[in-house]
Amino acid sequence: MQHITRRAALAATLVMALPRLATAQETRALRFIVPFAAGGSTDVLARVFGERIAPLLGQQVVVENRAGGAGSVGSTAVAQAVADGNTLLLGTIGTHAVNGLLTPSLPYDAVADFTPITLLATLPNVLVVNPALPVTTLAELVTHIRARPGQLAYASPGNGTAAHLAGELFRTALGLDIAHAPYRGSAPLLTDVIGGQVTMAFDYSASSLPHIRGGRLRALAVTSDSRSDALPAVPTMAEAGIPAVRVTTWYGIFAPRGLPAPQVARLHQAFALAAQDAGLREKLAQLSVTPVVGTPAELASFQRAEIDRWGALVRSARITAD
Repeated sequence: MQHITRRAALAATLVMALPRLATAQETRALRFIVPFAAGGSTDVLARVFGERIAPLLGQQVVVENRAGGAGSVGSTAVAQAVADGNTLLLGTIGTHAVNGLLTPSLPYDAVADFTPITLLATLPNVLVVNPALPVTTLAELVTHIRARPGQLAYASPGNGTAAHLAGELFRTALGLDIAHAPYRGSAPLLTDVIGGQVTMAFDYSASSLPHIRGGRLRALAVTSDSRSDALPAVPTMAEAGIPAVRVTTWYGIFAPRGLPAPQVARLHQAFALAAQDAGLREKLAQLSVTPVVGTPAELASFQRAEIDRWGALVRSARITAD
């Protein structure tokens, strides 16, 4: 009961801290678009934050999954929406940094067609193998691959995902003769790795975590700068001897282009305050997700840097959307 009371008091305090806007607007539901199918890490993150920002904004928040085209369907819907503060997108490294590099005919411009609100969270990627594979370290896996040139493949949740980029950095940094097997999401990928149909995979740590803990997958390394609190025994790629493989999945909040500054401030403050909630942080920590709320300008700068960084890899590795 005390926990509920403290949470209610916190919510009341945060609501009072937000700048008040027109009452008519606050009675309309906010559409929080997730450009991927339900059940994935992007969807979970949107729902966790959606629950927290609703009382802060005084609005119902409706999470809407608009999957398709590697996130382009949902992203296009937000790019074309009215900039009134009632439509938001949970964008990713794919939708807002990589997809435009792979598909020149993308129906939206990831920079020009959106108003950045805040970088929201980061998530490590993890290299996993079937436990039956006779390797227990990254070095042993590299030896295993080199002994079978052209025979093996690594899986990823799809072209242009952070996990795919990690795999390409792994392949190019070591000059490995290994193919890429793109899947349509983590679920089918993990099924095949667990079933032994594919040798290894780079995946989001949040989706692989239950299988790692259950012994159905073996984690060899994470691609983040530091070890994941959820996988403290698993080394980083740098610790395992491959510092070039440094890729973090990131999520950001975007609104349609031209959102007025007061609306930007209001939405940003809601997410920033929600990220302070201890219950939210604890829930995300269990999924290996770290909240990293920043300013709209910081998100814009970070996004441009990511586009420049991955553009170089896409060109040198000749990565395509196919």
